[in-house]
Amino acid sequence: MSTFPINTIVVLVQENRSFDHMLGWMKTLKPEINGVTGTEFNYISANDATSEKLYFGNKSEHVDPDPGHSIQDIYEQVFGMQWEASTASKDNVPEMKGFAQNAERLTKGMSSTVMNGFQPDSVPIYKELVSEFAVFDRWFASVPASTQPNRLFVHSATSNGAERNDTVKLILGFPQKTIFESLDEAGLSFGIYYQNPPSTLFYRSLDSNPKLTLPDPQKTRPREADENGKLSEFQEELVQMAATLNGDCYKDTYPDKLVKNMTCAEGCKYVEDAFKKFRENCENAKKNGTDDSEIVLPFGQQNVELAEKRIACLACNII
Repeated sequence: MSTFPINTIVVLVQENRSFDHMLGWMKTLKPEINGVTGTEFNYISANDATSEKLYFGNKSEHVDPDPGHSIQDIYEQVFGMQWEASTASKDNVPEMKGFAQNAERLTKGMSSTVMNGFQPDSVPIYKELVSEFAVFDRWFASVPASTQPNRLFVHSATSNGAERNDTVKLILGFPQKTIFESLDEAGLSFGIYYQNPPSTLFYRSLDSNPKLTLPDPQKTRPREADENGKLSEFQEELVQMAATLNGDCYKDTYPDKLVKNMTCAEGCKYVEDAFKKFRENCENAKKNGTDDSEIVLPFGQQNVELAEKRIACLACNII
């Protein structure tokens, strides 16, 4: 046994980023890292060698446009062809040649942004960590998709079938056992720290398990609430999620115009009203004889209160 046993493990979960984007250029510090050299490239049209060739650069900025990260987008990025159900099951070769094509198809000019990573000096904390400790350069997503399915894997080793940020499923909560229950069963202590609302809100078992009391989540950057302030990026995403419940996702104001001039207080009310409207529609459907299996919202006062608590926590704690 080591004379220096590990007493504490810290898992920091951040937003979707690729290894090459964040740490690829660390290869200039440690050549053994499986990073980038600048010889890597994509054609702007993945299967057209006469189209513009974009080499991977080191000019990433700290705020970048948001490239596609749905399963369909990632399929195109990895295989170099747009998603089609008829071809998805074939033994296609993952040549990683569709990143520029996908980005350019979504937003003109984004391809040059996508084909860049950070210089080590641009991310000094990561530079020092890489220099002093081990770095894992076989970096894969548990689900080649958006944020929440991968965070579900972090906490419970499964996304329970979720392959996207499914608004309704997130609000109602997921049923699977989490690592927190396993830690508790093993007699190990743990803490939860967050900048945005903790993903532990998305598990039913953590709300209903009387044997397990989660420690109070601690904000990593505590600050006073400002209900008249502008929405944060996460708050904008929350409002956009609520828009799918409200039906506003089909309007031409969605998503950007919907949140552009909205304050935190207005965003909170919008989210609460959207959930209330959604719940009322579900209740009316039940009264009109719709089969329970066709209604998303579970009934029973406890379940309704749980869903309301979850949406209220999200609305209140992100300020």
